[in-house]
Amino acid sequence: MSSETLSTTLSVLLYIAITLGALTFLRDKIKNTLLCIIVAAGVAYPLLLLAKVALFIVLAGLIGYGSYTLIKDHIESLPLRLLATVVISIATYFLFKLLFALIAWLLPAILLVLSVIFVYRLFFAPKN
Repeated sequence: MSSETLSTTLSVLLYIAITLGALTFLRDKIKNTLLCIIVAAGVAYPLLLLAKVALFIVLAGLIGYGSYTLIKDHIESLPLRLLATVVISIATYFLFKLLFALIAWLLPAILLVLSVIFVYRLFFAPKN
């Protein structure tokens, strides 16, 4: 799976998750089901862009800080320490990419089934 396909798949999954969260929030405020779904989908896109930027910043910071913390006691020279931090960060990036590629093969089908169940229970299931 190419990185573009993976990025698109993860973006769609995140968009669906944000839309479902918005549906849960808006369900009681907007009584018309179709209008509620349209508003939730419209609200989800700006939140998706914000979430992607925040996720990138947090992951980059965590990987860089974590790798620096791991090696700071083992390497005395600052230039070698920074070089090792960069190498570990790049290796971690590729491991994350591999992990996301493996998850991306199964996650769309699982999320689609869960989304259908969630929307059914949210709007169409009998209320107790």
